[in-house]
Amino acid sequence: MLLLFLVLSCAQRAGPVPDSAALAGQPFPTRMATLQAAHDAALVPSERAGLLLLIADAYRSEDMLAEAERAYRRLLRDTPQHPDADRALAGLALTLEGLGRADEAAAVWRSLLEQHPDSPLRDSAAAALRGAG
Repeated sequence: MLLLFLVLSCAQRAGPVPDSAALAGQPFPTRMATLQAAHDAALVPSERAGLLLLIADAYRSEDMLAEAERAYRRLLRDTPQHPDADRALAGLALTLEGLGRADEAAAVWRSLLEQHPDSPLRDSAAAALRGAG
């Protein structure tokens, strides 16, 4: 596993970051190694944040919710103005719901609505709040 990570790390420093569709069919350890290597090699903060969002989403898709929560919170703390901050907030809210922390999830959904009133995710946030209330 360590060898795979090192190989992917070196490959990522030399080439483009694969998109999420290209990674979708890969086993989870391979996806995470690729994403982490690309994240570590990224020089532009917005690129690093975008990769961190993919990492958080991958953790959530594998029900690794504590790791997903940490990644979403890190992205939102380090780059609150990222273009996909609304997606990060939605991912965090879904993660908190999965962890059984409905009150915290509702607060995050409200933050999404307040901070990103034009987000395409606003209907999902409103529906989640209606369902929680």
